[in-house]
Amino acid sequence: MKTHRIGLLLGLVFGGLIMIVTSQSAYAGTSLTCWSRQCAYDYAYSARYEYYRMTHEEWYDDNVNTTPNLKPNATKLPYDDHIEGVDCSGLVYKAWALTGTTGNYQTFTCYKTTEKVSSRYKATHFFDGCAGACTIVCGKPKSGSTWPTTCKNWKPEMMDAYAVLKGTSPLYSVDHVGLIFEALSEGRDRTLEAFNDKKIYDFKTITWRSDAAFRGLVRKNWKSNSTCSCSTACRPSPPAAP
Repeated sequence: MKTHRIGLLLGLVFGGLIMIVTSQSAYAGTSLTCWSRQCAYDYAYSARYEYYRMTHEEWYDDNVNTTPNLKPNATKLPYDDHIEGVDCSGLVYKAWALTGTTGNYQTFTCYKTTEKVSSRYKATHFFDGCAGACTIVCGKPKSGSTWPTTCKNWKPEMMDAYAVLKGTSPLYSVDHVGLIFEALSEGRDRTLEAFNDKKIYDFKTITWRSDAAFRGLVRKNWKSNSTCSCSTACRPSPPAAP
């Protein structure tokens, strides 16, 4: 009996350790030395046709709601229930391969699309410059800022971003950040963004750069498209059909 008790105790201890390590490693992501605009685009593009879910950033690249009997913005359930969905800041954060929330831009962290991030920036953090991880190049000024007060003369590059605060523009009624795919004429851009309780837009064209409520953002430390080999390990295969 005593031997059995010791064995049970050891089993519980080691089982607990295994559970702790597994839980921590599931959210750690993969450290990379190189991440380019093309890498970011390929990653973000995998979210097209997936579903929006506030405060979440997990999706399967299968173009359907993986939990079809629940609304995309359903009451939160444990992540293991696999209710997929991503919000605007979750998509930008993971596509930009950002690390933590302290303004670190030197390193790149690639998270699996199905992986929840334990700590990340919200849309308001992006609007304020990602704690230094991104550069505000134009738009709504703040004390001491020297950038142009609108983005009408800025020509963004693929995977730059724009952000706006709720109640400041008729275009968005919530705090929002979106990715830019292509700059068009007359201040219009093709964007890839997560917005509302709908599927992620494939592409959307909006005219925002003359709106003084917005800010244009550039992630710091992009690497060259020609030198980066984009990791596909961050985009696991869709789940098997039930």
